[in-house]
Amino acid sequence: MKVIAIATIKGGVGKTILSTHLAAALARNGQKTLLLDLDPQGHATALAGIDAHPEAFCVGDVLLRESRLKLDDILVRELRPNLDVAPAVLKMAAQERQLYAWALRLKTVRRALDSLERKPDVVVIDCPPHIGGFTEAALHASDLTLAPVPALAGSTQGLEDLRSTWAEMRDGRVGHLACVVNLWDQRTSVTNALVSEMLEASEVPVLDTKIPKSEVVNQAALKQSLVFDHAPTHPVAKAFDRLAQETWQLLCDHDDALDEQDGLSTSDLGQWIHEALEPSRSWAVPAEAMLAADGYSVIQD
Repeated sequence: MKVIAIATIKGGVGKTILSTHLAAALARNGQKTLLLDLDPQGHATALAGIDAHPEAFCVGDVLLRESRLKLDDILVRELRPNLDVAPAVLKMAAQERQLYAWALRLKTVRRALDSLERKPDVVVIDCPPHIGGFTEAALHASDLTLAPVPALAGSTQGLEDLRSTWAEMRDGRVGHLACVVNLWDQRTSVTNALVSEMLEASEVPVLDTKIPKSEVVNQAALKQSLVFDHAPTHPVAKAFDRLAQETWQLLCDHDDALDEQDGLSTSDLGQWIHEALEPSRSWAVPAEAMLAADGYSVIQD
């Protein structure tokens, strides 16, 4: 079971869109996938197609110290082929504050995942847009943390804080952190060059796949659906599929590296991931990514 956390401390960067579409794309590629919504706003839950009652059982109910619930008890299974969802509701904002008082809070997400009777191939966690109890536990549990970085002014704001927090939360666990360039617009060449320079100056490697900016994403979200349903042949849908393939391959390569290098240190792993992603320093846009003009119910189109 591989765990991917989508985390940021800057709002408006497309975190939830990235989380839901990455999870759906991994499921489309044949991986048994769990989308774990840790954001109390529950946007990933809604985009996945779930209308959750405010008092419905949710991920937060599982993570509380006194809880007797397991993750299996609250899952919405097979929402689409290969995709299960662990939903979030607004009451999780108060639950996160309760979690912060618990000394063992870093272990909660990993403990919940380990309790699953049927382990998925991959878990995608949509974190809250801040550093709190849920995000810290997700950073600790993840094998790969992805930080969405929009190709906009202030894009790298908070990235260094996220990197230092991620390193602190690892608590000796091997894993890695990388950026995903989001809201990419080929027409803003000067902005793209500036963002590229800022990312090159950071210590966080960048994935090759870039997610184009497109109104199709907003149109799908307004219908509480995914691009794969709304416009399955659109270039942005293809970009999400490529992102799923790249992240899955990266995780598999990471496993192979650990098999070859038993006892790999965190610093060594950071160097390995930088070298593995070195080609991503090229900012050429692929041709296909060019811009085109019991508490739950499944949302019907």
